[in-house]
Amino acid sequence: MNRLLQYLKPSYPPVALLWDPPHLQAIRVDKVGRSAAIQVRHQEDIEEAPDGSLSLEGLSGDRLDSILVRLGDPKKISLVLSDAFFRTQIVKLTEFPRSEEERIQVLRWHVRKILDYPVEACRMRYVVLRKDPSAFTVLVTTIPEEAIGSLERAFEEKGCQLGYVGLETLELYHTALSRDMFTAEGVSLLLNRTKEGLGFLFVETGSPFFYRYRYLSYVDDEDPDRVAQEIRLTLAFHRERNAASPVRRLIVRCWPPEKALDLEPAVTDEEIVHMDQVRPPLAEDAFRRSAALPLANLLVGH
Repeated sequence: MNRLLQYLKPSYPPVALLWDPPHLQAIRVDKVGRSAAIQVRHQEDIEEAPDGSLSLEGLSGDRLDSILVRLGDPKKISLVLSDAFFRTQIVKLTEFPRSEEERIQVLRWHVRKILDYPVEACRMRYVVLRKDPSAFTVLVTTIPEEAIGSLERAFEEKGCQLGYVGLETLELYHTALSRDMFTAEGVSLLLNRTKEGLGFLFVETGSPFFYRYRYLSYVDDEDPDRVAQEIRLTLAFHRERNAASPVRRLIVRCWPPEKALDLEPAVTDEEIVHMDQVRPPLAEDAFRRSAALPLANLLVGH
């Protein structure tokens, strides 16, 4: 199957946390599934590093202890992180070895070009999205081993196992796919606007084929023209490389609310759909707001 619904799909616990600096969202449900009822919802802002750098250290110590207590001291938890913590790439390979060790070496050779640290120091995860007679399409995500390992130990010290760790835009993809938000023909673009940046995921017939993340500095973030320009440039790049497959629909999620996008200067004929229109069947409205949407896939399911 070409669907990322098969992407390392584990059995999720009924507790999940989203860390998109400085915003934290955490939800506990009675059971995972479409009939889930929310038992606890917690949100707070965590002060960022003085130099503005990204760090996972905000989820540690007394703060982590307080969060877990609010969630009922779970023994296991899922975590969704901002795209900014990862380096993500979709690569096309004419050959993909059968040996797992050889596969890792091939993928490391590709991702080393997008890393700002030694490739040997990353934790890597991949999934084959598509297998054609002429090529393999593979999605690869990496995160520094030291950072994610330290975070796992911090949870373990509190008696909680950190299980599945997901990337924010991909979790939104799962939810959009399970709610049939992508067009049956042509290309859809999932656009995830957060405080830290813009995540772009191009999807055709349900399968992602191009990903881009643009980190926004403080100056960029305060300039709406700069944000619109990034969207225009990304759409233009796609049109240049895929003239026969135009983008028919933009699926947009913006959080926090003040980061809402004025898309008129950036788009032409594309249909615009906001992910707030997604309505997972929960009694409460927690997932009807963009803040918690990246957790819907983990707690509500497909």
